[in-house]
Amino acid sequence: MATVYQSLGAKITVAELGEQIMTGADKDLVRVFEQANKDRMSFLTNTQVTDIEATPEALNVTLKDKDGERQLAVDAVLVAVGRSPNGKTAGIADIGVKLDERGFVLTDDKCQTSVPNIYAIGDVTHGPMLAHKASHQGHTAAEVIAGHKVDFQPLAIPSIAYTFPEVAWVGLTETEAKKQDIPVKTAIFPWTASGRAIASGVTQGKTKLIYDEATERILGAGVVGSHAGELLGELTLAIELGATLEDIALTIHAHPSLHETVGLAAELGAGTITDMPNKKAKKVK
Repeated sequence: MATVYQSLGAKITVAELGEQIMTGADKDLVRVFEQANKDRMSFLTNTQVTDIEATPEALNVTLKDKDGERQLAVDAVLVAVGRSPNGKTAGIADIGVKLDERGFVLTDDKCQTSVPNIYAIGDVTHGPMLAHKASHQGHTAAEVIAGHKVDFQPLAIPSIAYTFPEVAWVGLTETEAKKQDIPVKTAIFPWTASGRAIASGVTQGKTKLIYDEATERILGAGVVGSHAGELLGELTLAIELGATLEDIALTIHAHPSLHETVGLAAELGAGTITDMPNKKAKKVK
């Protein structure tokens, strides 16, 4: 929303309580976005909004960080601190549907609640609050009710920040891998080496693959750049099918195209790339 209002001419300051904006995305992807917008808006991380006072002249916002408090006068404030489930206020617990402590409805892989004839999908269930997750849960619930043996067990659910440039990710992030002590490696292809990105004037971007160190199976991916979200289809499918670096590297991608960067990132990780210096190339004796 900040980039939307900025494009309409507003001067924007983003205050984020956490260490980075776009919580969930890897920091290296977010840095590309911040660098692209450093002259367009201000980003204040580790900053808390403690008070907002309305006056005839402006809204006086009190910001608190490690250095103390300060005032910022603005014309408008958009509060976007996230959402919470309404399970505890909807009255469904009164009919026996079990909730967790936060109010999420507890369901199994068939989207079935603790009451056998009641199913739940979407934001009131665990997982990312995304429309495409809810749609697939709806398909599952309808098929189960119709008597089919199906489960909702996705390996990956894509996420997209519709900013400029877009930030998109799917599957395991590098940050999550470090927290969970999962041994992974990354292969990052910069869009400055992409013919399509150069021709389109959108070289501020990169495509990153996150893969298992031992098997080279794709576990996650992140993309930042113009229309980055459009590249997640192949990457999500790769995770669902258990594809490896070699599988993607050997898949012919159209040239020039932005989705070609997915194949080039795989080639970079596999050591077969010829579009840029190949650090993994084996010398022939």
